[in-house]
Amino acid sequence: MAKEGERASLCLTNKSFLSHSTVEELVLAPITAESLMSEKGFSKQTKKQSKAHETLRKKQRKEKESVAVGQCKAFDKVAAKAKK
Repeated sequence: MAKEGERASLCLTNKSFLSHSTVEELVLAPITAESLMSEKGFSKQTKKQSKAHETLRKKQRKEKESVAVGQCKAFDKVAAKAKK
């Protein structure tokens, strides 16, 4: 039984295998930023990312406001104790 490396070399050197295959040149259009931006997947991911970004900004803004309210309350307590 042939080893993996030997099998691969046998397939490449097999004349019947090479004679039946046709060699076609594959020509692809160049990939540009504009062509990527025009694709559906790109626009969907952009919308998804912007939605996630806005959600995160709202969450952080709410957290920041709650911390500010808590600090104001703590400062008012300290100021009230200082007056007494």
